[in-house]
Amino acid sequence: MKISDFVAIMDAIDLPHVYYSFRENDAPKLPYFVWYFEGSENMPADDSVYVEILSPVLELYTAEKSFETEKKVEDILNNSGIFWNKTETFINSEKMFQIFYELGDIHGR
Repeated sequence: MKISDFVAIMDAIDLPHVYYSFRENDAPKLPYFVWYFEGSENMPADDSVYVEILSPVLELYTAEKSFETEKKVEDILNNSGIFWNKTETFINSEKMFQIFYELGDIHGR
């Protein structure tokens, strides 16, 4: 999967989203999500990067616990063949839930 394919999947979730973070005071009304690449585990060959492998993360933010919104995200990830694990926390200072999805590796560019 290329980065452009991954971005198309993020668009298909059909919630406001941005790469890494919204500008200060510019976040949309909940729910929304941010996504980014946590790092890479590239494959070498001939003293260079042979295959670029990125580790994406998706953070879903909701005002209330929303099994329906989570299912929507998870169905799209599943249908796109993206492996995922999730953790959940409540951010007291922001009064919102954060669902943190660690996604399966994708090939870069």
